[in-house]
Amino acid sequence: MKFSVTDRWSPDQRLEHNGDDAKPFIGHIAFAQRLIPHTIAASFPHLALMRLSLQRWHHQLGAIAHYGALSTAVTGAMVLACFLGLRALSDFEAADRAPVEQIRQGPDAGTRFDAAVAQLQTEGRLALSGSVLTLFVLAVGMIGLSLRERRRNIYLMTRVDALIRTDGETGAANRRTWEERLAHELLQSRRLGYPITVAIVEIDRFQEFTAQQGRIAGDRLLGALAESWTAMLRKGDLMGRFGGERFALLLPGCPSNQAEALLMRLRRLVPSEQTISAGVAAWHWRESSEMLLERTFDALDGAKAIGGNHVALSQSAPPNIERPAHQRVARVEAVEDAAA
Repeated sequence: MKFSVTDRWSPDQRLEHNGDDAKPFIGHIAFAQRLIPHTIAASFPHLALMRLSLQRWHHQLGAIAHYGALSTAVTGAMVLACFLGLRALSDFEAADRAPVEQIRQGPDAGTRFDAAVAQLQTEGRLALSGSVLTLFVLAVGMIGLSLRERRRNIYLMTRVDALIRTDGETGAANRRTWEERLAHELLQSRRLGYPITVAIVEIDRFQEFTAQQGRIAGDRLLGALAESWTAMLRKGDLMGRFGGERFALLLPGCPSNQAEALLMRLRRLVPSEQTISAGVAAWHWRESSEMLLERTFDALDGAKAIGGNHVALSQSAPPNIERPAHQRVARVEAVEDAAA
């Protein structure tokens, strides 16, 4: 019987010699182990691009489309890399199974080689499981980040809208918002027929007050009056700042006599060393908002002309204002009933 040189080798020598036949399999396992850091590294550009696109949601819609498409491409590349890695592992395992089995079943196979191959197989499965788990965790994290950024963007949009529509010093509506609401209420009143009253309120001798007490004290006075007056208004009423020391009140569904009584209550909220003047005008049917405001300012000028600390009600009706249709019908029916 002939003996080869390899028969006299120790298990360590056989492992070193036969390890060359398992190099493709071992190299493939190393590729699987390197798949995790590559997957993680590929995820960072995706997260950065997605966050950047979310931060530019309000003012760069074009950037969202660009970075969103690039982010989707990176995600697709990650998934494709994992798929190709799994496919490559499957192909290598099928191609190298036969020589590995021959080595393991041969008379010269050592137990340490079997243990090494089993360990490599276990590490390969762990590497693949880690890659899939990493991809799943990244997907869940990106979904959570997207939802959190969406809630944050909604909150910021609400805050920006409030800042655009309100006066920064007093918290009241600014003039543009107030005039838009006035136009809307006039349209609704023409359709439904409820009364509308407008008032312009001005703090008397406010310039003298700021000259003596300072601008900071003047700003505090404006803020305190706006807060206390707003608390006295009804739910549908609106107070806006018309610049400087002037405020405008929009009172839908409030007749002029009730508006005058409301302004008397507002006067009592003013500090004792200060006074206010106000002009009040009730809207006549088919009167424009400009004409209504002009009559209100005329009433305010009349209140200031007599020394201030007065509420003046506009009594003059605008010329050439046609009576609304439902009132004309009621008048015709009344005339017909009287004739009958």
